[in-house]
Amino acid sequence: MDVRAGDLKIGAVLGIGKYAPVGSNKMPSTVLWLKASDDCTLVAKHVLDYLIFDGREKIGVSNGWNEFIGNPDYYLSNLQQYLNSDALDWFMPMHDHDTPPDRSHSPCGGEYDGVPGFLHLFQPHEKASFVSGVRLLRINDLAAGSDSRFPLFKKKGIRATATDDLKEVRPMRVPAGTYVSYWMMDRRGSDGPNSALTLGKSGWFEQNVAYYASGVRPVVQIDSDVIVDATDSGFYMIRPFAADDHPEHIENNKEENILDFFGWA
Repeated sequence: MDVRAGDLKIGAVLGIGKYAPVGSNKMPSTVLWLKASDDCTLVAKHVLDYLIFDGREKIGVSNGWNEFIGNPDYYLSNLQQYLNSDALDWFMPMHDHDTPPDRSHSPCGGEYDGVPGFLHLFQPHEKASFVSGVRLLRINDLAAGSDSRFPLFKKKGIRATATDDLKEVRPMRVPAGTYVSYWMMDRRGSDGPNSALTLGKSGWFEQNVAYYASGVRPVVQIDSDVIVDATDSGFYMIRPFAADDHPEHIENNKEENILDFFGWA
């Protein structure tokens, strides 16, 4: 009898896509995801990479502090573009003062300009199963007492470790045997709207500037009706089906169209 993704229990592990951390010389590994809610929202089991949120923006443009510390708005960030593209050359300015996440705009490391988009090694049927854009966790996905807290986090801790591949690439940032801080989608705190947010190693929310590096733990929702097959490795994979490829880019880069395209409006 066929098993649908919607039939899987909360906490079930799915293998969707392949990825290697930026700077790795190893073959990409299968990305493992945990079923986090009944609507088939998935959360990466591990922190997959250690990257900046957004590069410093162009100097001399009236954009507040963003020219010094980067843009903390996920919808307009380099990280959002990267996570939602399968293109080789994925960077596209999202606004007049946008810059790529290269060394000149991220002097603290964690740059990823010039590498293929996150979805580059996802199969067409895997991308076609997505019913949302790739995002990051929100505070309400994690926080106790939140009405929208993922059922996964009612039974499992919110902290995460890095993949083995990432531990090898960034041993100083993600030492073996420890939890890794990772970017959140929200921004809040006493530092004002120009601060991005991370979940720290200790499990507390922490402020961070966007051009610093932190862990990347993506979230995506898939169609609950796709058929999945169990593997000998202990996780499920989406059974291949005929599908058009996922769009590489958003044709119009205005923020309201980004929200609508990825289902966040």
